Amino acid sequence: MHSGPTHAATVPHKLDFIGDHLAIDFINTLRAHLGEPFEVFKTDEDVRGWLLRAGVSSPSETPNWPAGALLRKARQLREIALKAVQARKAGKCSSLDALNSFLDHSTSHLQLVKRRGSRIEIDRKSVV
Repeated sequence: MHSGPTHAATVPHKLDFIGDHLAIDFINTLRAHLGEPFEVFKTDEDVRGWLLRAGVSSPSETPNWPAGALLRKARQLREIALKAVQARKAGKCSSLDALNSFLDHSTSHLQLVKRRGSRIEIDRKSVV
């Protein structure tokens, strides 16, 4: 995970949703401003607010986790997504292990599975 100095964004910003894809917008929550990292997610509330503005969560759906847990998980998922995009841009096949390991800690989630050749499919995994 990134470990440099960061600045925080506590209010909506015009750059929040310009990536033409939710995954890219999510990755872009760690930005550069004047050559310095600019962290949009500094608190759990920053993450909740972004999820609400992105339309992927409603106030009743946002998890009530211990303080800091949502922030840690959001940053962890963002780092996984960023590495996958960087691998793709470099012409490499990204490992699905990190993402599937992250998803494995939920009660139900979609899992990416490599099939014959380079085909990837989505399977639902439920923990009973």
